[in-house]
Amino acid sequence: MKKSEMITDILERADVSQGSKEASIAAQLSSLAKNDKKMRFFTAEEQEAIRKAAKGGPLQSTLRTIAKFTPMTPAAAIFTAVNPLGANTAAAGMASNGMAETRRTQEVNRLANRMRLGETPQVLEGPLANQPVFFSRSVQNMLNPTTQNQNALAR
Repeated sequence: MKKSEMITDILERADVSQGSKEASIAAQLSSLAKNDKKMRFFTAEEQEAIRKAAKGGPLQSTLRTIAKFTPMTPAAAIFTAVNPLGANTAAAGMASNGMAETRRTQEVNRLANRMRLGETPQVLEGPLANQPVFFSRSVQNMLNPTTQNQNALAR
């Protein structure tokens, strides 16, 4: 549980940071990965998972690059105002910033779950894993008549 608390503390500290939450999480994971004293608590597989989460993947780095086009800096604000496609670029930057933050938070939550269980959780995440319940039910209701018609034909 102590290892899990170390990981969840990263999220709690990122919530109160002044900068980007995603950048704060990445910096704290990197700091943990570089700290030999704290890394002694973790097994070799857990250490590798922490290093992998600190680096991020190619999608994470792509999202971070696109997120730099948010109109939060003066140069980006001028670009948004002058360029005819500036609003689209700004919207893409803001969306990718949110997606990068969500993916980084999910990675830390997976690490915390791994520390609690002592192994990698055997959970498969689908594309509709984070959708509201009513969305899933409406999709099921749309598919239900087809299933009922197939059952009637089979009789």
